[in-house]
Amino acid sequence: LYLYRAGFTGRRTHLERLDQAASGLEHGRGAMVVVTGESGVGKTRLTMEFTRRVGRRGRAVVAGQCVALGGRERDEGIQGGPLHPLLPLLRYIADHCLQQGEEAASRIVGRRVGVLAGYEPQFASLPGLAGHPEPPPLPPAAARERLIGDLAE
Repeated sequence: LYLYRAGFTGRRTHLERLDQAASGLEHGRGAMVVVTGESGVGKTRLTMEFTRRVGRRGRAVVAGQCVALGGRERDEGIQGGPLHPLLPLLRYIADHCLQQGEEAASRIVGRRVGVLAGYEPQFASLPGLAGHPEPPPLPPAAARERLIGDLAE
């Protein structure tokens, strides 16, 4: 909760780029945007403003966050697991499918359930997907390609 929020200045170009990415949603095109920068440059404030604007249009924003490399986290042994930055998105998808039911789960996840459940266990409990076979084991490079393809779909 912010008691005082400074005006939003100096980031209009960045905000317009984010708005352009979000405008594709109206035409059935998804997008992923990665906001990077040094500590203190305004990444959080930019994403908060963007989230507010998108929320007013009735859209959801799911944010992931990378674990910092080096520094204190590394010294304490804190590491992100596979797909760590995408876990909030995977959980959002699984929750959506649970709320919407079997038809949504089949349409959105379908045959990909076995691969995705390896990264987010909630996928294994989605309705109507128990009949899909386990994905066959693959060599690491092929497994990675399958995962990337399933995530993209």
